[in-house]
Amino acid sequence: MVFLIFYCLLGSTSQVETGTAPAIRTWPTMKAMTYTEAEKQGILDEIRGYQTAAVTDLAFDYYGFSEAEISEMGISRKAGRTPRAQDRKKAFALFHIAANEGDAVAFFALGCVYLYAKPPMQDKKMGEAYMAELADKNNPQAQYVLGLLRHSGVNGPADMGQAISWYTAAAKGRHPLAALILGQIYRNGMGVEKNIEEALIWLRLSADLGHPLAMRNLGTLYLNAETGEQDLDQGLKWLGRAAQAGDPMSQYLYGQTVLSTPALSAQAENAAKWIEQSANQGYAPATLLLGELYLSGTGVPNDPVKAISFLRKAADQGLADAQARIASLYLQGGPVEKDPSIAATWFRKAADQGHPESQFAMGIMFLKGSGVAKDLPAAKAWLQKAANQGHPEAKRFLAETAWP
Repeated sequence: MVFLIFYCLLGSTSQVETGTAPAIRTWPTMKAMTYTEAEKQGILDEIRGYQTAAVTDLAFDYYGFSEAEISEMGISRKAGRTPRAQDRKKAFALFHIAANEGDAVAFFALGCVYLYAKPPMQDKKMGEAYMAELADKNNPQAQYVLGLLRHSGVNGPADMGQAISWYTAAAKGRHPLAALILGQIYRNGMGVEKNIEEALIWLRLSADLGHPLAMRNLGTLYLNAETGEQDLDQGLKWLGRAAQAGDPMSQYLYGQTVLSTPALSAQAENAAKWIEQSANQGYAPATLLLGELYLSGTGVPNDPVKAISFLRKAADQGLADAQARIASLYLQGGPVEKDPSIAATWFRKAADQGHPESQFAMGIMFLKGSGVAKDLPAAKAWLQKAANQGHPEAKRFLAETAWP
C-alpha cells in the first residue's frame, strides 16, 4: 500500500491556501465505512479550528506514514509533528473531510486509498472516479495513475491506447514517471510501433526532471547504438548523471563502459571508484567486478585478499556469475588454495540457477570424480542441461563419451 501511494502522490502539492478554518464542518458521506455518532463528533471536535490543509496533514499522520515516507511522496510539511497511533479509520474520514473542502492532496490521497487499500476501504470504481475527476482538471498525478490502471488492467481491461493517452497528458504536465514510462514504451515498441525519436523526447524530459532511471535509459540507448550508431560521449554523459544521482546500476555501467573502452584506459581509477560506490550500495554485479579489479590490479592496487572478499560477497548475494568465478578459483588454485570440493559446492549453487558454464563444470566433475564422487548418470544429466542451453563443449562431451 505504501509503495503504491508513493507512486500516486509523487510530486503532488496541496492547492488549498485558505487562511482560516471553515466556520462549520459537516460530516462527509462515506459508503465504505460506518461511524458511530460519538466517533463522528470526536473527529469533528479534534479538528475544530484546523485549516483544511492541516486536516490533510493529520490524516496522513493517522494513516501511519513516517516523515521520511511523506517526504518521498513529495508532500511538504513542517518538521517535528506529534507522532500519532495508527488509526486508518479516522484517517479515512479526515481525508474525506479535507477533500470535500477542496484540498487536492486529500482528494488524490483518497483516490489512492480507494484503489489500493484493503477492504472495507477499497472501492476501485470509486477510486478511479476520484482520479478521473482530478485528471479532467489537468492534474498530472491523477492522469499518471489512470495511465497505470489502463496499462496494467488492474481495474478493468488493459488498454494500451488509453494508457498512452493518459501518460502523455501527465508527461506534458511534467510528471517524470509518466515521461519515463512513455519513453520506455516507444523505445521497446510496447503496444505501439517502436519509435526511438519519440522515446528520446520523453526520456530527455524525464531526465531533465531529475529521474535517474530516465538518465540510465538514455545512456544505454546511446551506448547500444539504438539511434543508428553508438554515441559513447552521450552514453557516458547520461550514465554519469544517473551515477551522480546515486543510481547503483548506472554507477556500475559507467565504470564498466570506461574500463572496456581502450581509449579511456587513463580513467581506470575513476571508473573503479564508481564501481566501488555501486558495490557499496549492494549491487552484486559491481561487487563481482570490483573483485576482478583487485585480482588484476586495474584501477586499484592488486590485492588478492580483497579480491576474494568481494567475489565471495557477490557470490553470497546469489549472483550466479560470482558463484561460478569463486568455484573456478578453487578449482584452479592461485589466490586461494586449490580445493575441488569447495569448487563443486559453488558450481552447484550457480548450476542450480541455470548457469550453463557451471552446469557443464558439474557434468565434468561428476564424469571425472573431481570434488564429488564419480557419477555417470549425474554427469550426463548436468551436461544435458548445459547442452540444452547451447553449450558447445557439453554437446561434444555428450556425443563423444561412451555412456553406460
